[in-house]
Amino acid sequence: MAAAALRFGAAARFAHGETGNAAVRLYGELYGGHYPHPDVPPVPGAAPVQTGIWYAPEIRFALFDVLVDGGAYLPYAEVARVAAAAGLDSVPLLARGRQSEVDAVPVRYPTRVPGLLGLPPIDGNLAEGVVVRPDAALPPEGRPAVKRKIAEFDERRFDAGRAWDPSVPLTADELRRIAVSMVNAPRIASARSKVGPAGDLAGEVVLDVLIDLGETFPRTMAGLDAATEESLATAIRAALG
Repeated sequence: MAAAALRFGAAARFAHGETGNAAVRLYGELYGGHYPHPDVPPVPGAAPVQTGIWYAPEIRFALFDVLVDGGAYLPYAEVARVAAAAGLDSVPLLARGRQSEVDAVPVRYPTRVPGLLGLPPIDGNLAEGVVVRPDAALPPEGRPAVKRKIAEFDERRFDAGRAWDPSVPLTADELRRIAVSMVNAPRIASARSKVGPAGDLAGEVVLDVLIDLGETFPRTMAGLDAATEESLATAIRAALG
Protein backbone atom coordinates (compact mmCIF):
# COMPACT_ATOMS: atom_id res chain seq x y z
CA MET A 1 0.00 0.00 0.00
CA ALA A 2 2.76 2.46 0.91
CA ALA A 3 4.63 1.74 -2.32
CA ALA A 4 1.45 2.19 -4.35
CA ALA A 5 0.79 5.52 -2.64
CA LEU A 6 4.29 6.75 -3.45
CA ARG A 7 3.90 5.70 -7.08
CA PHE A 8 0.50 7.35 -7.27
CA GLY A 9 2.09 10.59 -6.10
CA ALA A 10 4.84 10.21 -8.68
CA ALA A 11 2.23 9.68 -11.40
CA ALA A 12 0.39 12.83 -10.35
CA ARG A 13 3.60 14.87 -10.46
CA PHE A 14 4.54 13.46 -13.88
CA ALA A 15 1.08 14.17 -15.32
CA HIS A 16 1.16 17.65 -13.79
CA GLY A 17 4.42 18.40 -15.58
CA GLU A 18 3.36 16.84 -18.86
CA THR A 19 0.21 18.98 -19.04
CA GLY A 20 1.95 22.32 -18.60
CA ASN A 21 1.62 22.29 -14.81
CA ALA A 22 -2.17 22.09 -14.98
CA ALA A 23 -4.08 20.56 -12.11
CA VAL A 24 -4.81 16.91 -12.81
CA ARG A 25 -7.03 14.21 -11.35
CA LEU A 26 -6.00 10.57 -11.48
CA TYR A 27 -8.50 7.72 -11.41
CA GLY A 28 -7.80 4.05 -10.82
CA GLU A 29 -8.30 1.10 -8.51
CA LEU A 30 -6.42 -1.14 -6.16
CA TYR A 31 -6.37 -4.80 -7.11
CA GLY A 32 -4.72 -8.10 -6.21
CA GLY A 33 -3.77 -9.27 -2.73
CA HIS A 34 -4.18 -13.01 -3.37
CA TYR A 35 -3.31 -15.40 -6.19
CA PRO A 36 -4.38 -19.01 -5.49
CA HIS A 37 -1.86 -20.87 -7.63
CA PRO A 38 0.44 -23.57 -6.17
CA ASP A 39 3.51 -22.02 -7.79
CA VAL A 40 2.86 -18.50 -6.46
CA PRO A 41 3.66 -17.93 -2.77
CA PRO A 42 1.35 -15.60 -0.81
CA VAL A 43 2.52 -12.14 0.19
CA PRO A 44 2.62 -11.82 4.01
CA GLY A 45 -0.04 -9.45 5.32
CA ALA A 46 -1.84 -9.07 1.98
CA ALA A 47 -5.59 -9.58 1.78
CA PRO A 48 -7.59 -9.85 -1.46
CA VAL A 49 -9.13 -6.66 -2.76
CA GLN A 50 -11.41 -8.64 -5.08
CA THR A 51 -12.62 -12.20 -4.79
CA GLY A 52 -13.78 -14.45 -7.59
CA ILE A 53 -11.13 -13.08 -9.93
CA TRP A 54 -7.43 -13.26 -9.20
CA TYR A 55 -4.86 -10.79 -10.45
CA ALA A 56 -1.72 -10.81 -8.28
CA PRO A 57 -0.46 -11.97 -4.87
CA GLU A 58 0.46 -8.43 -3.82
CA ILE A 59 -1.77 -5.35 -3.79
CA ARG A 60 -1.23 -3.21 -6.87
CA PHE A 61 -2.73 -0.06 -8.36
CA ALA A 62 -3.99 0.30 -11.93
CA LEU A 63 -4.34 3.77 -13.44
CA PHE A 64 -7.52 4.14 -15.51
CA ASP A 65 -7.82 7.81 -16.36
CA VAL A 66 -6.14 11.20 -16.11
CA LEU A 67 -8.37 14.28 -16.22
CA VAL A 68 -6.84 17.70 -16.78
CA ASP A 69 -8.88 20.17 -14.73
CA GLY A 70 -10.87 22.47 -16.97
CA GLY A 71 -9.84 20.38 -19.94
CA ALA A 72 -10.13 16.80 -21.06
CA TYR A 73 -9.46 13.18 -20.25
CA LEU A 74 -6.17 12.05 -21.75
CA PRO A 75 -6.23 9.33 -24.44
CA TYR A 76 -5.15 5.79 -23.57
CA ALA A 77 -1.54 6.06 -24.77
CA GLU A 78 -0.90 9.11 -22.59
CA VAL A 79 -2.51 7.48 -19.55
CA ALA A 80 -0.32 4.41 -20.10
CA ARG A 81 2.74 6.66 -20.36
CA VAL A 82 1.92 8.39 -17.07
CA ALA A 83 1.47 5.00 -15.39
CA ALA A 84 4.72 3.60 -16.79
CA ALA A 85 6.68 6.68 -15.72
CA ALA A 86 5.60 6.11 -12.11
CA GLY A 87 5.83 2.32 -12.08
CA LEU A 88 2.06 1.88 -11.95
CA ASP A 89 -0.03 -0.50 -14.02
CA SER A 90 -2.48 0.50 -16.72
CA VAL A 91 -5.44 -1.53 -17.88
CA PRO A 92 -4.84 -3.85 -20.87
CA LEU A 93 -5.93 -2.50 -24.25
CA LEU A 94 -8.07 -5.19 -25.90
CA ALA A 95 -8.91 -3.50 -29.19
CA ARG A 96 -8.94 -0.19 -31.01
CA GLY A 97 -11.03 0.59 -34.08
CA ARG A 98 -14.47 1.50 -35.31
CA GLN A 99 -17.38 0.94 -32.97
CA SER A 100 -18.52 -2.12 -34.93
CA GLU A 101 -15.07 -3.66 -34.51
CA VAL A 102 -14.89 -2.86 -30.81
CA ASP A 103 -18.42 -4.16 -30.25
CA ALA A 104 -17.27 -7.52 -31.61
CA VAL A 105 -14.78 -7.98 -28.76
CA PRO A 106 -16.07 -10.79 -26.50
CA VAL A 107 -17.05 -9.79 -22.98
CA ARG A 108 -16.28 -13.22 -21.54
CA TYR A 109 -12.58 -14.13 -21.70
CA PRO A 110 -9.69 -15.08 -19.36
CA THR A 111 -8.17 -12.04 -17.67
CA ARG A 112 -4.93 -10.92 -19.27
CA VAL A 113 -3.56 -9.18 -16.19
CA PRO A 114 -1.71 -12.13 -14.56
CA GLY A 115 0.06 -12.94 -17.82
CA LEU A 116 1.22 -9.33 -18.15
CA LEU A 117 2.68 -9.65 -14.64
CA GLY A 118 4.46 -12.90 -15.51
CA LEU A 119 2.16 -15.10 -13.42
CA PRO A 120 0.97 -18.59 -14.40
CA PRO A 121 -2.68 -18.86 -15.46
CA ILE A 122 -5.51 -20.10 -13.25
CA ASP A 123 -8.29 -22.12 -14.89
CA GLY A 124 -11.57 -20.24 -15.08
CA ASN A 125 -10.02 -16.92 -14.05
CA LEU A 126 -12.31 -14.72 -16.13
CA ALA A 127 -12.04 -10.98 -16.64
CA GLU A 128 -14.83 -8.86 -15.19
CA GLY A 129 -15.75 -7.53 -18.62
CA VAL A 130 -14.77 -4.67 -20.91
CA VAL A 131 -14.98 -0.88 -20.93
CA VAL A 132 -15.65 0.83 -24.27
CA ARG A 133 -14.81 4.51 -24.68
CA PRO A 134 -13.47 6.97 -27.28
CA ASP A 135 -9.68 7.00 -27.53
CA ALA A 136 -9.22 10.75 -27.79
CA ALA A 137 -8.70 13.79 -25.60
CA LEU A 138 -12.28 14.75 -24.76
CA PRO A 139 -14.00 16.79 -22.02
CA PRO A 140 -16.01 14.82 -19.45
CA GLU A 141 -19.35 15.86 -20.93
CA GLY A 142 -18.31 14.64 -24.38
CA ARG A 143 -16.66 11.38 -23.47
CA PRO A 144 -19.06 8.47 -22.92
CA ALA A 145 -17.93 5.16 -21.44
CA VAL A 146 -19.83 1.87 -21.51
CA LYS A 147 -19.11 -0.98 -19.08
CA ARG A 148 -20.01 -4.49 -20.19
CA LYS A 149 -19.63 -7.00 -17.38
CA ILE A 150 -20.16 -10.72 -17.22
CA ALA A 151 -23.07 -11.74 -14.99
CA GLU A 152 -20.81 -12.89 -12.15
CA PHE A 153 -19.44 -9.37 -11.71
CA ASP A 154 -22.44 -7.22 -12.59
CA GLU A 155 -22.96 -5.03 -9.53
CA ARG A 156 -26.04 -3.44 -11.15
CA ARG A 157 -28.14 -6.57 -10.76
CA PHE A 158 -31.43 -6.12 -8.94
CA ASP A 159 -34.86 -7.76 -9.36
CA ALA A 160 -34.47 -9.43 -12.75
CA GLY A 161 -38.17 -10.32 -12.77
CA ARG A 162 -39.27 -6.70 -12.87
CA ALA A 163 -39.60 -4.93 -16.21
CA TRP A 164 -37.42 -1.83 -16.32
CA ASP A 165 -39.02 1.44 -17.32
CA PRO A 166 -37.08 4.59 -16.33
CA SER A 167 -40.18 6.77 -16.74
CA VAL A 168 -42.35 4.88 -14.24
CA PRO A 169 -42.29 6.51 -10.78
CA LEU A 170 -41.47 4.27 -7.83
CA THR A 171 -42.62 4.52 -4.24
CA ALA A 172 -40.05 5.03 -1.50
CA ASP A 173 -40.51 1.42 -0.37
CA GLU A 174 -39.97 0.08 -3.90
CA LEU A 175 -36.86 2.19 -4.28
CA ARG A 176 -35.49 0.99 -0.94
CA ARG A 177 -36.06 -2.67 -1.88
CA ILE A 178 -34.23 -2.17 -5.18
CA ALA A 179 -31.39 -0.27 -3.48
CA VAL A 180 -30.91 -3.06 -0.93
CA SER A 181 -30.90 -5.72 -3.67
CA MET A 182 -28.14 -3.79 -5.45
CA VAL A 183 -25.80 -4.26 -2.48
CA ASN A 184 -24.05 -7.39 -3.70
CA ALA A 185 -20.60 -8.94 -3.64
CA PRO A 186 -19.41 -7.45 -6.97
CA ARG A 187 -20.39 -3.94 -5.89
CA ILE A 188 -18.72 -4.32 -2.49
CA ALA A 189 -15.54 -5.62 -4.13
CA SER A 190 -15.59 -2.72 -6.59
CA ALA A 191 -16.01 -0.21 -3.76
CA ARG A 192 -13.21 -1.79 -1.74
CA SER A 193 -10.87 -1.53 -4.72
CA LYS A 194 -11.53 2.22 -4.81
CA VAL A 195 -11.13 3.08 -1.12
CA GLY A 196 -8.68 0.39 0.04
CA PRO A 197 -8.93 -1.70 3.22
CA ALA A 198 -8.90 1.34 5.54
CA GLY A 199 -11.29 3.57 3.56
CA ASP A 200 -14.98 4.35 4.03
CA LEU A 201 -16.39 1.26 2.35
CA ALA A 202 -19.98 1.94 3.38
CA GLY A 203 -19.86 5.50 2.10
CA GLU A 204 -18.49 4.37 -1.26
CA VAL A 205 -21.17 1.67 -1.63
CA VAL A 206 -23.92 4.16 -0.77
CA LEU A 207 -22.61 6.64 -3.33
CA ASP A 208 -22.25 3.92 -5.97
CA VAL A 209 -25.80 2.61 -5.49
CA LEU A 210 -27.29 6.12 -5.52
CA ILE A 211 -25.47 6.94 -8.76
CA ASP A 212 -26.73 3.75 -10.41
CA LEU A 213 -30.26 4.39 -9.17
CA GLY A 214 -30.08 7.89 -10.63
CA GLU A 215 -29.08 6.48 -14.00
CA THR A 216 -31.64 3.66 -13.91
CA PHE A 217 -34.63 5.53 -12.45
CA PRO A 218 -33.91 9.19 -13.24
CA ARG A 219 -37.49 10.41 -12.82
CA THR A 220 -37.93 8.95 -9.36
CA MET A 221 -34.48 9.92 -8.10
CA ALA A 222 -34.81 13.50 -9.35
CA GLY A 223 -37.93 13.94 -7.21
CA LEU A 224 -36.52 12.64 -3.92
CA ASP A 225 -36.54 14.87 -0.87
CA ALA A 226 -33.64 14.89 1.60
CA ALA A 227 -35.41 12.63 4.11
CA THR A 228 -36.14 9.92 1.54
CA GLU A 229 -32.60 10.03 0.19
CA GLU A 230 -31.26 9.69 3.73
CA SER A 231 -33.54 6.70 4.37
CA LEU A 232 -32.18 5.12 1.19
CA ALA A 233 -28.61 5.62 2.41
CA THR A 234 -29.52 4.12 5.79
CA ALA A 235 -31.07 1.05 4.13
CA ILE A 236 -28.01 0.57 1.92
CA ARG A 237 -25.67 0.78 4.93
CA ALA A 238 -27.83 -1.71 6.83
CA ALA A 239 -27.65 -4.15 3.90
CA LEU A 240 -23.87 -4.20 4.26
CA GLY A 241 -24.30 -5.82 7.68
